[in-house]
Amino acid sequence: MSLKLLSDSSNSPSSSSSENDKELKNEGTPLLENSTDLEEDDSKENAPVRSMSEINLNSIKPKVVDEQQKLKVKPIPLAIAVVVFLILYFIPIMKKEPAAHKCLAILIFVTIMWASEAIPLFVTSLFIPIPLVWFGVILDSDGKVEAPLTSSRLVAGKFFDPVVLLFLGGFTIAQALHKYELSERLAAFVLKKAGTNPKRILAYVMFLGWFLSCWISNVASTVVCTSVLLPIIRNSIPHGDNFQKAILIGNAFSNAIAGMNTLIASPQNAIALKVVQEVSKHKKSIGFLNWMGVAVPSSFLICVAVYFIILYVYPTKLKKIDLKITKLPKMDYRHYIILGTTVVTVLMMCVNSYIDDYVGDIGITALIPIVVFFGLGLLSNQDFGKLSWTVLLLIGGGLALGYGVQSSKLLMLIADGIGDGVEGQSIWVICLAFMVFAAVIGSLISSTVCAVIILPVIAAVGLKYNHLVLLTVLVTVMTSGSTSLPISSFPNSVSYAIQDHNGEQYLETKDFLKNGLPVSFVSLVVIMSVGFGICYGMGW
Repeated sequence: MSLKLLSDSSNSPSSSSSENDKELKNEGTPLLENSTDLEEDDSKENAPVRSMSEINLNSIKPKVVDEQQKLKVKPIPLAIAVVVFLILYFIPIMKKEPAAHKCLAILIFVTIMWASEAIPLFVTSLFIPIPLVWFGVILDSDGKVEAPLTSSRLVAGKFFDPVVLLFLGGFTIAQALHKYELSERLAAFVLKKAGTNPKRILAYVMFLGWFLSCWISNVASTVVCTSVLLPIIRNSIPHGDNFQKAILIGNAFSNAIAGMNTLIASPQNAIALKVVQEVSKHKKSIGFLNWMGVAVPSSFLICVAVYFIILYVYPTKLKKIDLKITKLPKMDYRHYIILGTTVVTVLMMCVNSYIDDYVGDIGITALIPIVVFFGLGLLSNQDFGKLSWTVLLLIGGGLALGYGVQSSKLLMLIADGIGDGVEGQSIWVICLAFMVFAAVIGSLISSTVCAVIILPVIAAVGLKYNHLVLLTVLVTVMTSGSTSLPISSFPNSVSYAIQDHNGEQYLETKDFLKNGLPVSFVSLVVIMSVGFGICYGMGW
């Protein structure tokens, strides 16, 4: 069987990618579905517009509502969230701090909504500004409630924060690399080197996901890797062989764990950067290279351990897997523009901490590929619509909630309470306790939602003990190492959703448990030894 990475070498990059494009569905359980290019041809665009008198109204057919379209709301979790909110709101828990009291009720409500996915995650994110403004949660520097107009601007501004721009730029790069098949070229190059040995193919597949996640986010890299691996899983491996599961788990875990590698590799990393800046009142930040210095060695060691765990859990009798890689056409000037812009942007991100006095926040640098790719017409309006806006809104909602928690003084109260509870303990013990907590919560909900909820509190405790960056960074990378359930990360959810030709899923929840639990333990050990040592040595 052949692995076809390109539909037709005679087609242009944009047209071939349109036929093979995979669109991300990030509501509920993410799935991969075939999507078609929505661009109309020139003849349709240039067709004359007819007046209403020329249109036969009788020929217009009413739009039929899809009977399969179901309401996405989950009534029981929604009802529980509302009841808990009302109880917390009307019981006087913090009489001296009414804004913090209201924010606590909002925080618990949003946490239940996110954890249960009672409504789509991004919808909950868009709801957050409403109670923050209407209930007078935002306080000014004197501790007085901000005017609604002022608090509206402050809260809404979080949805266009530089951190959101950072990911918008990353998603744009991913879209361009995919549309012009540059990611497929890299995948073809890597798999061509893999040979036919199953164990070697698994190692190369995991390396591919691990490397791509560093630069195009583990959301985009998962989509790319999965589209490349599907022909292998369905056509080149005998149905029912353990190696099908091994490939899918390896793909999921390598992309999930690589989410810790760079600031643009996963949403929680960008959230951690913003939390550190805000909690320290912009006195501290995290450089792109400094983050990589801590995360890359840790994630590499974890992925090596994952490789051997998978081979142990899924032994295979296969000795050879035949792959046929289709030769890709020669690159043209568009490919080189995309590559050049991407390289320049990534290099500027790497040295941003040294040149921020001249170029500003790293999120501003991330605008470069957006301006170049869309400005030159390399990407279209339809491509802009295909960007992961649900993820961007989730990040924006998390930032808005974090701002409310901090502004209302709730964060200070929680941090003081936790700080008193761990007083007298070493920073290593405190870090271990928070990382175990993050590993459990990150597995039960999702790494991104976990980071949104707990990072502001952890950062506040870290500031109190003069280890703000150390605690925040290590707990954040631990959320990427929590991979015990299908919902723990986007890569897990994608691999879990893959089905065979009969519509049956290759993986079950138990596959994630028996691999994810030991992987989470290994992640904890590696990060608390290697990661902690590097952070401490850097003076964090």
